[in-house]
Amino acid sequence: MTEPDGEALLHLLDLNGICVSTGSACDSKNTQVSHVLKAIALDEEYAKGTIRISLGRCNTIDEARTIAEKIRMIAKKIM
Repeated sequence: MTEPDGEALLHLLDLNGICVSTGSACDSKNTQVSHVLKAIALDEEYAKGTIRISLGRCNTIDEARTIAEKIRMIAKKIM
């Protein structure tokens, strides 16, 4: 089974009102696989499917659950 592309997840989540990123926080302009993911020797197929979710102190548990549920629903559809 092929892992979903991080960019595809990003766009599908955006359509659901959820903003995420595919790059590392310290290199947001770079669209290549994160140097951190390379450093931990993550399989390239998995690395290309990663997204970064940033939460702050003002986010709620319900918001985090909503994000998780949307990711689950989207992943079921595209995998």
